[in-house]
Amino acid sequence: MFGARRLRSQKRKCVAYATAAGLLLCLYMKLLTVNLDVTSLLSSATCPACYSQNLCHNFAAGEFELVGWDKYYPVKFINQRNVYQAVWKPLSQAVVLKKLGSDAEISELDRGLCSYFHREERCEVGDIIENLENLALQHKSDLRGLDAGELSTVTLDIKKIKTIPIFQDIDFLECVNDQDLFDYILHRGIHHKSKPHLHNLLTILLINPEPLVAMSFQQSSGWPFPDYYGACGRLAVFQYIGQSLDNYYGHPWLLRAHFALELLKIAQKFSDNKDGLALYPTDWSANNFAVDWSTKKLYLVDLENIILVNQTRVRTIKGPGWNIHHEADRYGCKNCFSFHAQDLCTHVYTDHNYHGVCGGLLSKTPYSPNIPQGLLHAPPSAVVTRHPDLEGLIEDCATSSRLGGRAQTAKLIMEILQAELHDVDLDIFNN
Repeated sequence: MFGARRLRSQKRKCVAYATAAGLLLCLYMKLLTVNLDVTSLLSSATCPACYSQNLCHNFAAGEFELVGWDKYYPVKFINQRNVYQAVWKPLSQAVVLKKLGSDAEISELDRGLCSYFHREERCEVGDIIENLENLALQHKSDLRGLDAGELSTVTLDIKKIKTIPIFQDIDFLECVNDQDLFDYILHRGIHHKSKPHLHNLLTILLINPEPLVAMSFQQSSGWPFPDYYGACGRLAVFQYIGQSLDNYYGHPWLLRAHFALELLKIAQKFSDNKDGLALYPTDWSANNFAVDWSTKKLYLVDLENIILVNQTRVRTIKGPGWNIHHEADRYGCKNCFSFHAQDLCTHVYTDHNYHGVCGGLLSKTPYSPNIPQGLLHAPPSAVVTRHPDLEGLIEDCATSSRLGGRAQTAKLIMEILQAELHDVDLDIFNN
């Protein structure tokens, strides 16, 4: 009898568990049919401690609509990166909406602002960011944009900014020590079509510099970055380029060779350009690059981890070893990409970017996940016959310790890829 009672008890528990599981499943399925209201992502009440307000009327008019899985309410709780796919309906244009940080990172920003001004209780971050702006404000005429009618009369003092603890761990500012470079960045931001104020730029710097990078180095000027359209509150709107590079890992070798050549050209432009400003991405992962399939062009779409260096200033200061060719290495990190920021700040030239491309993306043992044998894996036998040294050159580029060797090797790889791609019509890959 005791055994029978225990059996009935177990059956009741099973029925209860099954009922609870069924109810949870029904609730989940119900939530899955509930669309996420895109305006719930804006956090407009935080302004002026936000990114901009130029697109608020567009959001209010319902012009942006989330698409794919991102439109369903439950996704809000699992989308840690706070990056959403959407369409700008009047323009029929695909866009990416970014909060520029996780919920935890954004909360940490607000706590840091309040803590710096000792306002832990009843703290209004909008007031705090204006106090921060006034603290670093510098009245100074920036004549860079005078010819285009873009005279700036105020800026922020980089020396004061550098003394504020909450700015001290920002990669983008690591090597920005001169006022001229800081003025250049702020000028490009202030006169961007998104019309941010200085307090907006401060907020962007504190959470994630992606919009400022896109504003400073615009696609229309030949930079391989997505267009930045602006923001409402704490939701920034970027151009959607296409699928990430790792999605092309299994595509024909010639197409992948084209993308490899694009990567090396990007490394070249970032390292040496007419502006005298070097850009050093510190995360060379395949999913940080996207392909515009219509043009087969490659773009860096994750702009958070970039160190900016004024090479003209390095040449002017002539610090110890400034003109010695700096060789990037792994700093004891065998299977990952590592760097020392001060080496990038103090050298007029470094092979950091070539190291990122070859070691991170082209090598047989790349740092980047999702491309386990490198982007140029499995070359056709005819290519191997014509260029038996290609594989060795790629590995030499990834691990080279010869002075200037990595850049020279990258140039040889580019020449081989250009030869293989000569007269190749990339449109054949559309079929």
